[in-house]
Amino acid sequence: MMKVVRPVLQLAALLLPWRLRRQFLVKLLGWDIHPRASIGLAFLDVDMLVMGARSRIGHFTYARHVAKITLGTGAVIGRQNWISGFPVGSNVAFADCGRNPTLVVGDEAAITNGHRIDCTDGIHIGAFTTVAGWATQFVTHSIEVRSARQRCAPIVIGKYCFIGTRSILLKGAALPDYSVLGAGSTLAHAYAEPYGLYSGVPATRQKNLDSTYVYFTRQSGPCW
Repeated sequence: MMKVVRPVLQLAALLLPWRLRRQFLVKLLGWDIHPRASIGLAFLDVDMLVMGARSRIGHFTYARHVAKITLGTGAVIGRQNWISGFPVGSNVAFADCGRNPTLVVGDEAAITNGHRIDCTDGIHIGAFTTVAGWATQFVTHSIEVRSARQRCAPIVIGKYCFIGTRSILLKGAALPDYSVLGAGSTLAHAYAEPYGLYSGVPATRQKNLDSTYVYFTRQSGPCW
């Protein structure tokens, strides 16, 4: 029943002052929203939302059919992001995938504006990482041509990473800590070696990066 009325409750609370809206969402939906967190004019039809201190979600971000979204301390999801998935048990195509439709944005990490995020399976974005620019796609599911079946796998992004604008990250991809994914690249593999520039279609390791770069050693939050 709650899943049916949740969108109605959110719409009813949308024009309340944030302090009152936060109390409304915490008490009626059971979400865990820190008093110092904030949500703009966003529509979030998710089972659970956890927001740490100073975290925020921008205007016109839309999320639906995601089991849980977690934002760490100082984490940001910007404006006009589209986050979607399939609820567990709702689609026979993914019945045997053992998936976890969640999004985790680590401490001081940022997803900027206008990205598309498919949480059919889990996505983990590490602390101090930036999903920069706009129009980057995270795609955790696709059709496996050999078996003509839908398959999914999580995407894992390490800490202190930088993802350039208009990148595509496919199911099972992993970007290691302290790494850069070049603009317009397609990450289709799980890499493990840190301090690297990965770019191309498909993305491969192009060169090593110096561990002393300020981006990799900073203690402040999003750089945008």
